[in-house]
Amino acid sequence: MQEQPRLLVITLSNIGDVVLTTPVFEALTAHFPDRRIDIVRDARSIDALASAPYVGEIFLRHKRAGWTGLLALIKTLRRRRYHLVVDLRSPVL
Repeated sequence: MQEQPRLLVITLSNIGDVVLTTPVFEALTAHFPDRRIDIVRDARSIDALASAPYVGEIFLRHKRAGWTGLLALIKTLRRRRYHLVVDLRSPVL
């Protein structure tokens, strides 16, 4: 039996940016209708997308946690072995 793909989206920090990126979530949901999407986001946008039916786990990135917190988050995410990661924070070029 084929393993179901695990999806992760790393979102932007501000709530307005998160709202503007909802088409990304809609496209992923259309392509993977039975999958929930895990999200990494900033604590400032905590309420955005929280009640969306396609959202799985939410991982918060706390800037004040420093490098130690960032490395712990990376370690947690690597253990999940995501099949697809969409990073909306980093520039393409």
